[in-house]
Amino acid sequence: MPRLATVLLSAVLVVCRGLNEGDSDSYRTINARESRVASAIRFESDIPVASQHFRDRRAADSPEEARIVDDHTYYTVKYNSVAPTDYPWIELSHRRGAHNASLPSILSHSYRSAQVVNLDFRFPYYGHVLESVVITTGGFLYMNPDFIHQSLALTQYIAPLMANFDFQLTSHSFLYYANIQSKGKKMFIVQWENVTIQDHPDVGGYAFQCALVEDGTIVFSYRNIPYKVSKLSSANHPVTVGLSDAFYVDTLLSTGFILRTIYEYHQINLTDYGSYSIVNDVVIVFSPVKNCISAATCSQCVNVPNFSCKWCSALERCSDGIDRHRQEWENRCSEKSTDTCTTKTTTQLPSSTIGGTEAAQRGSSSGLSPGIYVAIALVILLVAIGVAWFVYAYTHPNSKSGLWLIEHGRFWKRSSSDKYSVNEPTAI
Repeated sequence: MPRLATVLLSAVLVVCRGLNEGDSDSYRTINARESRVASAIRFESDIPVASQHFRDRRAADSPEEARIVDDHTYYTVKYNSVAPTDYPWIELSHRRGAHNASLPSILSHSYRSAQVVNLDFRFPYYGHVLESVVITTGGFLYMNPDFIHQSLALTQYIAPLMANFDFQLTSHSFLYYANIQSKGKKMFIVQWENVTIQDHPDVGGYAFQCALVEDGTIVFSYRNIPYKVSKLSSANHPVTVGLSDAFYVDTLLSTGFILRTIYEYHQINLTDYGSYSIVNDVVIVFSPVKNCISAATCSQCVNVPNFSCKWCSALERCSDGIDRHRQEWENRCSEKSTDTCTTKTTTQLPSSTIGGTEAAQRGSSSGLSPGIYVAIALVILLVAIGVAWFVYAYTHPNSKSGLWLIEHGRFWKRSSSDKYSVNEPTAI
């Protein structure tokens, strides 16, 4: 319950107005389901993001090599100051590399642009299996191509270095990507080459990579970091190194529009921790931890450690209620899920008239008048109803009560300065 409460406090409210109102910033690749989801986004103010759990273990093979291993609940993160042999830098640029990498001309000469790219394998992200991703000029991958919106830097991202990169500042900035096979593993690699930050055009070009491995491992590699990440300006664009995921809940309003509420349930932000120094030759490896939705059977589900997993036979799915399928889980499984795989049969016995009579006799012999008992019972009943309503509204944001709570909260409107345009899906 505490983890769910933290997620609910991380809500991002997306107010939906049909796209036919002529929003000039709307994406070109948006499917029929999202055609009535609008671009106006509001955030609940002064609310912390989803909690992270850290277990810091440090070791060094030599004074020159530093390693840090942290437990972030969904991923174990290993920081290497020297590139490990398992994940070396694999050059993709045409003038250096031997791989047949793609160079999207639209992205390599643009600003705040993105492109949907199909993968050659199924990639598990927070346990959710993806077949395509969105690569961006902003130094990150957006990981929900089924829900394209304007603020891609908001959540659901893999960010080796999310910043205000502008490929229009120089003709020598490039964005490469390729599906390859290395050491028996399929990988998808994106390389940002000699990219310049609009807010710091004189510091030089950055060069870094992000690799997605078919087993769910994520690798950040850095070849050239000319200016400290901690000193980069976030005034015009978020600056982040890490991961994020979220779920959303849709509510059909009486006006015919859709109210979409986005909840960021987990975030890893390595820019907040001084031990993660993003410099040349650093490699950061994110290894996935088995979670609920990665379990395929009931027996696997109830034995997942560190998560409160339950099995829903109606969906044949394992969940703790905090993942991208939350709305379906709430609608079909919230009252039917179980944390055991054995069938339990319960029998309701009829109430005892004798027991009721004895209770009445005990009440009459206590010395208090029946009126006092009635008043106390009414007060307790009203308090219980109020608490039950608040709990229900708080845990069911797509209900009328939940919407009332959200609408009477304090919100601030996010700047439109981090909007991206997205190109049509592309296969490598």
